[in-house]
Amino acid sequence: MDPQEPEWEELLTRIPRDDVANDTGQRDRFVYLVTCEPPTAERPYWQCEVPEGQFTGPWQDLLERVRAAGDSDGDEKRAATRR
Repeated sequence: MDPQEPEWEELLTRIPRDDVANDTGQRDRFVYLVTCEPPTAERPYWQCEVPEGQFTGPWQDLLERVRAAGDSDGDEKRAATRR
């Protein structure tokens, strides 16, 4: 997976990481820890926790893209993991 590909850059610019609520009031749900690296001048390193209920839209697109990239090249490293 090459994070410099235009498709990745476009997807990462759509991620609403400033709009993630820390507590949705829902218990016993997954929380995804999402990390974006390596940093670039245009896109610094960032990490945030996203409750399962908010993992929609661009977040869901990112998860599906990361899973597909990992499946296609055998890479065990994931940018999104469940905690």
